[in-house]
Amino acid sequence: MNTPLTRRLVIAALACVGGTATLSFGQSSPTAEQQILRADTDRFKAMVNGDVAMLEKLLAVELSYIGSTGRIEDRHAILYDIKSGKTKYSIIIPSERQVHVMGTVATVIGVAVIRGEDADGSDVGIRYSSVYVLRDGRWQMVTWQSTRIAPNETVNPRRG
Repeated sequence: MNTPLTRRLVIAALACVGGTATLSFGQSSPTAEQQILRADTDRFKAMVNGDVAMLEKLLAVELSYIGSTGRIEDRHAILYDIKSGKTKYSIIIPSERQVHVMGTVATVIGVAVIRGEDADGSDVGIRYSSVYVLRDGRWQMVTWQSTRIAPNETVNPRRG
């Protein structure tokens, strides 16, 4: 049965097998950039889920956190506000993230949409920068600063 359909199915099957082999054998440990993006994503998820235990692992003891309102908080205040329910997030969706690694220090520059920060529950767009340090084999955030994006501004990917 050497029909065009049979050939296509065989080629598709071989492509799947080849792709699987590449995925299983070609994957090495994650790069520093991938680890940092994972930490950044995990932090956002922990904030939405109110997961203080995860945040304790991801936030450095000396954290300086400057929110989009200009208010500065430390690690204790961030954890307390989430644990007490004073601060609640229903969604945080990051995008346009760029990571720059310099040894055991890294920066993340990105954009995010956040819901739950305002009393009215509307979505807030922010641009943010954060600094991570590598400690005990994991990346921890030591600095965060965010700025609100004007509601009528269109967000374009960084060029350069």
